[in-house]
Amino acid sequence: MLLSIARTKIIAISIGVTGLGVLSQFYNISGLLSAIIPIGTMGLLKYFSEYTAEKEYSKVAYLLKLFTWLNLPIVLLISVILLVYSNELSIFLFKDSSYSYCFVFYAIAVPLSMFASLTDTYFRGIRDVKKYVLYSILNSTLSFIFFIWLLLTYGIIGAIVSISISCIVGITIGYLILKKNGKLVNFKEVKKIDNGTVKIIVKLGLVMMLLVAIQQLVFLFIRSVLATNLGLHEVGIFQSVYGISNNYFALFLGVLGTYSIPLISTHKAKTETVEEINRTLKLLLLVYTPLVMVCFSLRYIIIAIFYTSDFFQAADILFYQLLGDFTKAISWVFGLWLIPYFKTTFLMIFEIINNLVFVIIFYYLLIFKNYGIESVSIAYLAAFIIHMILNFYYLRAGLSFTFMNNNLKSISISCTAILCIFLISKYYIVLGYVLLPFVMLIWLTLVIKKNDLLQLKSMFLAYVKK
Repeated sequence: MLLSIARTKIIAISIGVTGLGVLSQFYNISGLLSAIIPIGTMGLLKYFSEYTAEKEYSKVAYLLKLFTWLNLPIVLLISVILLVYSNELSIFLFKDSSYSYCFVFYAIAVPLSMFASLTDTYFRGIRDVKKYVLYSILNSTLSFIFFIWLLLTYGIIGAIVSISISCIVGITIGYLILKKNGKLVNFKEVKKIDNGTVKIIVKLGLVMMLLVAIQQLVFLFIRSVLATNLGLHEVGIFQSVYGISNNYFALFLGVLGTYSIPLISTHKAKTETVEEINRTLKLLLLVYTPLVMVCFSLRYIIIAIFYTSDFFQAADILFYQLLGDFTKAISWVFGLWLIPYFKTTFLMIFEIINNLVFVIIFYYLLIFKNYGIESVSIAYLAAFIIHMILNFYYLRAGLSFTFMNNNLKSISISCTAILCIFLISKYYIVLGYVLLPFVMLIWLTLVIKKNDLLQLKSMFLAYVKK
């Protein structure tokens, strides 16, 4: 996270708001392709873990070989499209053909990113935490160094070239660490596995790919519409808002992925799942209520730290963005059980509805109501309010969910505290600084109990250990 903050700060200083707007489009494309390629990542991770635990590396070799050849034609086709239609893509995304050369350089990164992703997936699959931490630190640090050098030397084009360099660094470091520890896969010794397993990997991979791809396509569309109607400067402002919320929200996703979802997968009874969802909800309120209040109250300071004063326009947009993030977090807690209970159909339906509402409201507010850049964050909040309602009612229907641990009271108090601070700080920034400690103290007194803090501690220790 620290490297991400430093990277954003350096981009903001070296190439400004417009430069960040351009790069955000390429990072969005990169996120989209990462969701698609390689197909089957989530399933591969599961079976890599299973086969390496059983010392069946020949099966791992078979899967790596099979899915490399399965994905290679796709990535090469994408690269060719980027090369051939670089001019058209530049006009579509930026309304300016002068960025076409960027797509030419980015085309090189596409096949490299596939191999880098497979390397990372295999590394996680062998479940050697110390080696993976070493791999991640070296990969992130060296990639960051190359990024800074290329950005400061060659500007935007250097930042795009650094995507390819980062892939090469990840592949090389992974190879060297695996070789040193005798964990390299021998592709001369492969053992074919049954087609049923391959189909499961592909199916799971396609579901997750579709969900992430939809989200990335939505943000790609939104950035393109902003660039067309408001200019690349506004795209840069939007990216700064999105970057701030994304940086702290990543921690919550990490906890869900490493603690709550695996724990729910072990439950035999619905009542256990209901208890775990209530526990996670309470812990979410303990963490994110003060975090959201602090982020908005100190928004100008945070923007100055993450970016520069040129991005102060983003400050008031955080009003809707952070409220949307808080609503999103609650919605995801209500939907925790969908993956462990294999309710992927409803998961997809809710995500599709969420993204459709997001796009429709955004487009209406921007084009017909002239709300400007704020239209994105208002639509974001509205979409996740609907998403939360859908998840809550399906949770009640599917698990007979009821609130425990005074959670309904805690939600009411937390929402009231957040709205009070947000409204005060929005119109009277200095008064917001003064009242923030008092509101937080009242909230702490009404919501937090000693047992809540002990649960929070155990949850985060489990996350850190993982």
